[in-house]
Amino acid sequence: MKKKEVHQVESLDSEKFILKLFRTTKPSKITYVGNSLKCRRIEILLKWKLFSKSWIDSSENSRPDFHNEKHKLLLEVMCIDDCIGDLNGRLVANYFEKMRKLIHKYFGHNYANLLDGCTLFVNPNTYNDEEFNFNGYIKNFERVLLDHSSNIECYKNNYPNCKSCILFICDLSNAYYQKNPNWNNNPKRVNIVHLCFLDQHFLDIIKKCHAEYVVWFTPYKSVFSTNGRQVNLPVACIYDVRNIRSEGVAYDYKNMLKVK
Repeated sequence: MKKKEVHQVESLDSEKFILKLFRTTKPSKITYVGNSLKCRRIEILLKWKLFSKSWIDSSENSRPDFHNEKHKLLLEVMCIDDCIGDLNGRLVANYFEKMRKLIHKYFGHNYANLLDGCTLFVNPNTYNDEEFNFNGYIKNFERVLLDHSSNIECYKNNYPNCKSCILFICDLSNAYYQKNPNWNNNPKRVNIVHLCFLDQHFLDIIKKCHAEYVVWFTPYKSVFSTNGRQVNLPVACIYDVRNIRSEGVAYDYKNMLKVK
């Protein structure tokens, strides 16, 4: 096994791995907001193997992470979650960094060589509401997305032939639901699954972006009904930012709870 393949925890820090994971998503699990033809084009260019070689990795040179001269597109990838912890003196939005810190503690900083030939699976504990909560989710989403959005003019200056920019969000957060506050008094009123892609507040944040497109990918959100069946929800949404017409769904954030 090659050294770069040793450690699964680091995989989601790789933009290439995130795109590879996205390419495994079934078309039926991807929804659009905005002009569906434009969104479909972005899905095809990102997912189809035929176009994979047209994306050039520029993460080590001039940002953004990828550029596509042939189709005049820029692509910047970012990770967000619902973690509100402070690590190494900075606010992070990736609980995989917490896992690396734990691995360092038990295996030392040279863990990649020590675990050479092994596959390491870590199930992060996100049950702690003080460290992982919906308010942290909103703050991380807005901070990270708009921070990248502020750099788009610079990205376009670096690659003047590329006219449009895609901001790709890899969302590692927990799934949430809105609890019915009158559940005991009125059992006919059910809890409401949080449809993050159509949340009014999140849509308002996306509308502020200077990017032409936003791709929101949630590979690990899972919701199950009381009979144990998984609720059929989209895994990703592609937004044609300038053509978002929906006002979205208004949720009561005071009653928002994690799906555990």
